[in-house]
Amino acid sequence: IDLLALAVDGANPGTVYAGTYGGGVFKSVDGGASWTGVITGLTTLDVNALAIDPADPNVVYAGTAGGGVFRTQDGGSTWSPMGSGINPTVMSLAVDPQSSTLYAGTLGGGAYKTPTASPNWTSINTGLTDSGVQMQDLNTVIGSAGGWDLQEATAVNDVGEIVGTGLLNGQPHGFLLTPVTGVNSAQLIVSQTNT
Repeated sequence: IDLLALAVDGANPGTVYAGTYGGGVFKSVDGGASWTGVITGLTTLDVNALAIDPADPNVVYAGTAGGGVFRTQDGGSTWSPMGSGINPTVMSLAVDPQSSTLYAGTLGGGAYKTPTASPNWTSINTGLTDSGVQMQDLNTVIGSAGGWDLQEATAVNDVGEIVGTGLLNGQPHGFLLTPVTGVNSAQLIVSQTNT
């Protein structure tokens, strides 16, 4: 199973939630010794992010790939969507312990926030800048960098580099695209990896 997110209950450290690729959310009440799937109401089972509300550990938020944000108010027994108006692929979540505002970072849509009591997502992207990397530009970048032909881009790592698989002189090779601050996507650095 591919594990994408973990959240630990600060009031009861034995309670742990795990977000997975294709399996939804799992819950452990014994510090990870055993797990139970808790997916009732989740319409998307790719869970990229989890956050436990510090004011009430029975309230947990799940950011999904394509389904937006879901919330449980009963410790994972049932989930419901948290409104519309947000980019549907959510990569990170955080709850402000003072105001109970929920923040979400999305893929391609920037950052959003909403009051947890009455979900109403607001974009909060003023001042945030894009690295200039756009998927439609990658074939051009790879093709112009020493004979690369892009087959797929598989992931963005934790420092914003795009890693994946491509062809160089007809042979499969890994690649790494590193955004360069202050320049556009046509000036990305391409480097070969050992895959």
